[in-house]
Amino acid sequence: MPTYDYKCKDCKTTFSISASFTSMLGCKPTCPCCKSENIGRMYSTPNVIFKGKGFYSTDNEKKETES
Repeated sequence: MPTYDYKCKDCKTTFSISASFTSMLGCKPTCPCCKSENIGRMYSTPNVIFKGKGFYSTDNEKKETES
């Protein structure tokens, strides 16, 4: 389930809400501290994990063969 991060513009509290995308449609979250609806969404880069070969520069190095 995705996590949505918010910051209250009144009391500067940051909080997270874990909910499905469809349950967040039309929903106006409120601050858990001051109950204000004056909040802003905080955006961040998604976490990406690369697994397997071919993702790192060390995977593509040519190995010297011993003669």
